Amino acid sequence: MRREHLTDLRRGQDDPTFIAEQLMPGLVFGRESRYGHPSIGTAASVAAFTREQLADHFRRHCGPAAAHLLVVGDVSVDGAVEQAAAALGGWDNSLGPEVGAAAAGDDAAIVGRPEDSAGIYLVDKPGAAQSVIRAGHTVPPRRHPDFTSLGLLNYAFGGQFSARLNLNLRQDKGYSYGFHSGISWFREQSLLVAGGSVQTAVTKEAVAETLQEFRDIQGGRPARAEEVAAAKAGLLLGYPAGFERPGQILGQLIQLILHQLPDDYFRNTPARVSAVTLEQVRQAGAEWVRPEGLRTLVVGDRAAVEPGLRELGLPLTVLDADGLPR
Repeated sequence: MRREHLTDLRRGQDDPTFIAEQLMPGLVFGRESRYGHPSIGTAASVAAFTREQLADHFRRHCGPAAAHLLVVGDVSVDGAVEQAAAALGGWDNSLGPEVGAAAAGDDAAIVGRPEDSAGIYLVDKPGAAQSVIRAGHTVPPRRHPDFTSLGLLNYAFGGQFSARLNLNLRQDKGYSYGFHSGISWFREQSLLVAGGSVQTAVTKEAVAETLQEFRDIQGGRPARAEEVAAAKAGLLLGYPAGFERPGQILGQLIQLILHQLPDDYFRNTPARVSAVTLEQVRQAGAEWVRPEGLRTLVVGDRAAVEPGLRELGLPLTVLDADGLPR
């Protein structure tokens, strides 16, 4: 299993998009933090751990004391309980004290939090026809009161085809086939990232436009009423489709447990979205979008793009494919 996984990781080093997805969280949260370290590991971490460490981790963290049983399908409660008892009734319940608890220390030890300053990070892929761009920073956790307002802001910013980022970099400038944004919601801090792939020759221009879009949505050109209305319509019209298949319902239930949301959360979501005002969306942009703390990652041909990126006036750091300074 280790050999196969290391092969997959090495193969991923040939894919600029894979590199960008692996490195971006570490640039924002800290490379060795829980949120910054790649969930699939690195070649060094996968090569280092032992079978005994894996077994010990399972023993300390996996057991019924830390588990929830979720069942979606054509089955009664009694039937599900009966099958669960038959399959899992002998599951050992003796788990260590670390189950469900964070590591010792405050949030900084969990999340990381590098110095809050903007910068550009460049990974060299010689001869690449395109540059992969990612730009992001932290936003509040999933349970924050501004969750819905931020979701609507992101929808208008880059969460749909007709959002600002795509209209600018694809429709207007022709730099990219698609340029979007999204928020990965976590329990301590979440991650807002915008990005896409652009032609190598316009890498500097695309990064400049991305930075300007962040400044605009923060307050230079705040969300308009029609943008918020379109965001609400898009979210509400697509909402039922997220509950059509058993797997989708299961995924929604996992969110309830993971983020400790009330049982009626999804039933009340449409009313919650409809109630958000334009001013609340604008306030979310003003408070939580931080161009001054934006980390921008470019994976592309260094020889072709570095001179232009340096003209943008931000500190530039060259990294290798593992995210280490070169």
